[in-house]
Amino acid sequence: MSNSVTVLIDGVRFRYWTRIRMTFALDSMDTVELEAPFEPDDPAFREAFRPFTYKPLVVSVNDVVVFTGTMVAVNPGTSADSSTAVVMAYSKPGVLNDCTAPYSALPLEFKKQNLHQIADAVIAPFELTREAEAEPGPAFEKVRLKPTQTILSFLTELAKQRNQVIASTSTGAIIFRQSATATSPAAIFREGVSPLLRAAAAFNPQEYYSQITGLKPVKVRAIQSNHYTVNNTFLSDVIRPHMFETPDIKSADIKPVVLAKGSRMFANAASYTIDLDTWRTKDSKFLWSPNMTIRLYSPGAMVYNDYDFIVRRVELNQTSDAETASLQLALPGAYEGEPPDRLPWDE
Repeated sequence: MSNSVTVLIDGVRFRYWTRIRMTFALDSMDTVELEAPFEPDDPAFREAFRPFTYKPLVVSVNDVVVFTGTMVAVNPGTSADSSTAVVMAYSKPGVLNDCTAPYSALPLEFKKQNLHQIADAVIAPFELTREAEAEPGPAFEKVRLKPTQTILSFLTELAKQRNQVIASTSTGAIIFRQSATATSPAAIFREGVSPLLRAAAAFNPQEYYSQITGLKPVKVRAIQSNHYTVNNTFLSDVIRPHMFETPDIKSADIKPVVLAKGSRMFANAASYTIDLDTWRTKDSKFLWSPNMTIRLYSPGAMVYNDYDFIVRRVELNQTSDAETASLQLALPGAYEGEPPDRLPWDE
């Protein structure tokens, strides 16, 4: 199935791009990067690529909207025989990663409110909409958005405590979600067999711990804090402890927070990337998308037996003569508060 890509800049179709990269993520904002020849003498090009205008940018694939965002950066470049412009855009909620709350909204302190209520309040000045694929969870005792803190960093920390991630939708809304439980895979890939072009692993040993302990601070003169510890059963013979504070929750809620942090450790410590020669699943009905389950067998990437991963990030690339996809994979359970049953390199 061919993929016809349409780009609208400020509501006007832009036809002259030569390369596009679209990135869709389970736990961050979607982005688009496109490259086009730049004609500085053409008024239409000057207007389309005017810096610091934050024009709306919409991308469709086969007439289905896949990205609704804001054009952020326009980087022109020249050589002896050509001029080009690289345009970068992020989904509409991407502004929350750049900006603090406006001064007029301060103070922003929340008592006995849940994740969705807090989110609705802090995104209101930006005229964004909020969606959710998961319940908000219990209310927070008391949380405060620091005046110098970006909106997204604030919400991300709260979402982690509810075992959720924040991303964006194709229509430009902010969305709270939990990762899908690994179920029937949308695709099965085997080393050396199309559409798999390449598989690679990346490990971060410094983010891998033998135990993780969450502390709930109590009164200053108290001898002990309320705490909960989760042990990494895959690392029982090495001592690598990690502790963190959980000041925004009730003592009764500390266990799920620690379990969530323990499971995310696996996503931070080990990831896989596969490159494909197609944008779509085998039946061509669906584009690759975050939160899919895929099965991989690739001994060259230390996946010695069939292993089911969760798709964390999707990158779709198209030029005039090629179309490829790159999927970043996370270990199952990494966003569910549960460790995996086994690791890809276990035999």
